[in-house]
Amino acid sequence: MGNIFAGMYISDTSNVSLTNGVFIGKVYTDSITMYQETGVSSLTEITASSSGNDTITISGYLYWTLATTATYSNPVILGPPHTVLPRFHADSAGGTPSSITEWAFFIGDTTNATSNTFEYDVRNEEPSGSAFSYSVSYDSKPSTNYEFAINVGGTYAISGSLSSITPSSSGYPFTTQQSANVGWQSYSMGARIQFMTSGKVVAIGAQNRYGGQMAIYSDNNTTAIETVTILGTGSTSTTRNYKYTTLTNPVSVTANSIYVIAFKNGYSGSPGSGGYAYHNISAYDSTLTSSGNIKLIRGFFKYVGSSSGVVKPTSSSTTWNYGSTDLIFLPD
Repeated sequence: MGNIFAGMYISDTSNVSLTNGVFIGKVYTDSITMYQETGVSSLTEITASSSGNDTITISGYLYWTLATTATYSNPVILGPPHTVLPRFHADSAGGTPSSITEWAFFIGDTTNATSNTFEYDVRNEEPSGSAFSYSVSYDSKPSTNYEFAINVGGTYAISGSLSSITPSSSGYPFTTQQSANVGWQSYSMGARIQFMTSGKVVAIGAQNRYGGQMAIYSDNNTTAIETVTILGTGSTSTTRNYKYTTLTNPVSVTANSIYVIAFKNGYSGSPGSGGYAYHNISAYDSTLTSSGNIKLIRGFFKYVGSSSGVVKPTSSSTTWNYGSTDLIFLPD
């Protein structure tokens, strides 16, 4: 795929949905993202509604400003790399778009200084010397295959900017919690997790009754990378019901790196209320998720007192995932 630029237009005589103003928004090595050009008030992505092969026409006028030597040779780009000229305009906000039949460009000096001058010549032949050439490179489309590290099935909710994503359930097949209302309010609890591939941790979460603080740590540092507030379920039901919070800054991880997640129940609002959930992980220690991207190593805990905030746990357990902690991962 080459000579395709973001901003170009798409038409297809056999598919009406592609004839009413569609343009290319993003170009990847294996796909393109299309947006509706007319008839919408905000950026609207076009999604495929049927399968099979089709033939489309991609077009667009590319505009460059080139500079040459005084003898009109060896042209080079002056200014932005390229511009795809729009093909529609509206007479007023929300008005009916009209086709643009021609373009005019104003060249001028806005500094009012007599020393800022250049020549703009209209010629009827190509510049001599090295010919002008231009190309773009494309990246792979970023992954959108979010996945849980531990959770499989059940109910969940995600607070923050990623509230609408649907992670895959590639974690471990726990069907219920051992309990959902344990008085461990004096402990900071969580799990140690290894990432087998690079990517980003985008959210962390836990199942608990009253809510509290949660943080993520690198394996060799006791300072939290980010700390968030986790909502509670308000219930003692042992049915899975995880609450996640989107991280303000996703945590980039490398292949084989290890991180620790920890939850501290009852820190804000109800210091003595407890309300932890937990489940048995003895059958899953150091096993991979179904995707193979994540490995649950073991549970972790640390006594910190009921009035403390979340702290990185230091004592391990091969039997329990204390606090029923989890995270959401986006592999590269």
